Amino acid sequence: MKYPFYLKELDSFILKIKNKKILFQPLSKLISSLTKEQIGWLKNKKNKINAIQKKQIINLKKEAKKNVKKLKKTINFNKNYAPSNLVLLPTNGCNLDCKYCYANAGKNEVMSLRLAKKAILYCIKNAKKQKKDLIELTLHGGGEPTFAWDLYKKIVLFSKEKIKKEKKHIQISTITNGILNKKQILWIVKNTSSIMISIDGLKKHQDYHRPLRNKKSSFNIVFSTIKEFEKYNFPIAIRTTITDYNLKDLEKIYNFYKRKFKVDNYKFFQLSSCSKCSNNNLKGPNYNIFYKKIDKLLDKSVKDNKYLKIIDIDKIKFRFCGLENNFILRWDDKILSCLAISDYKNHKFIIGEYSNKKRKFVINNNNRKKIFRLWKNRLKNECKICIAKYYCGGSCILDYYHKNINKKECSFYKNIILKQIEMRFNE
Repeated sequence: MKYPFYLKELDSFILKIKNKKILFQPLSKLISSLTKEQIGWLKNKKNKINAIQKKQIINLKKEAKKNVKKLKKTINFNKNYAPSNLVLLPTNGCNLDCKYCYANAGKNEVMSLRLAKKAILYCIKNAKKQKKDLIELTLHGGGEPTFAWDLYKKIVLFSKEKIKKEKKHIQISTITNGILNKKQILWIVKNTSSIMISIDGLKKHQDYHRPLRNKKSSFNIVFSTIKEFEKYNFPIAIRTTITDYNLKDLEKIYNFYKRKFKVDNYKFFQLSSCSKCSNNNLKGPNYNIFYKKIDKLLDKSVKDNKYLKIIDIDKIKFRFCGLENNFILRWDDKILSCLAISDYKNHKFIIGEYSNKKRKFVINNNNRKKIFRLWKNRLKNECKICIAKYYCGGSCILDYYHKNINKKECSFYKNIILKQIEMRFNE
């Protein structure tokens, strides 16, 4: 028997940890040891097993059936597209000239306030029908969301006003490049819920990856922005893109953040391919080295009380992201299912648009179905007997569509899960 060994009837895995056979049932988060007799009986029902051990297995089967029922609801296509959460891309204008910008920002197209209002009201209407109390609004970049500052403020204030009238709650997040002044920072602190700031490490990394549009240094501005937000104890996450340029200094970057910032939530992402990357001779990191370094930092972050978990056995994740159910509205009326296609005029991952003629959002269910089938096929085939399938959710489906999935990434996820199971079992 090769380990981990998948048991379809229990939707579980038999693992070997320090010469002990362990049964791990992901959906019920159950970790328990198995006897030789139980393993023998699972292989062949003719083998002998006592009543107590048999009852234990039967209970596991019942648990598995319950879990599979829940899972089936998740993996069915929902033709009724009714999002209550919203990501707005207000502009593709930007004050940085990042070497790896997937959106090719800098064209300065801006969303109309009218369109933003329509989207917010659409989500509120859906939330009311679904009896949801919380609506999540994220202001993201196809550029820099705060670059259209007046529009940014009007969107935030309008959404808060409408939510208040409906007696619901809203969580407003901003993903920013950190090129902000003190007045803007104070306004964001007073009017929104959290922020994620992109900074790519030490000064040399940031200025090489993410210079200002005039090619000057952006490091000191972004560094000061993080420190200013910290003064207000505002919820911050730091996002860092790792390339072949800053990979060798990954641990130095982590230690720099730990030493200089109070922030305890770091996100390190490896660079995916983009047209601008190749034009700038910038490549993604060596996967083997990247995952070895991240694995080392995961252990270090636990001791440092920093949040750096990539996947967690306590957090079931059927999908990598919302896929065909995402509502990402671009400045030009188009609805995207993925942020990484914000520069595409035509793509299968564009799932609708706002029609001025019909005065409503028109959804392309054919494209939604294609995305859903793509994910379902991956989960049923490549991921079928993978121990990490309920934690990475099949990984990025856009990468899968572009045939850009790396098997080393899959191995990395599996190793993290196995390490967490072993730690939990030894507790």
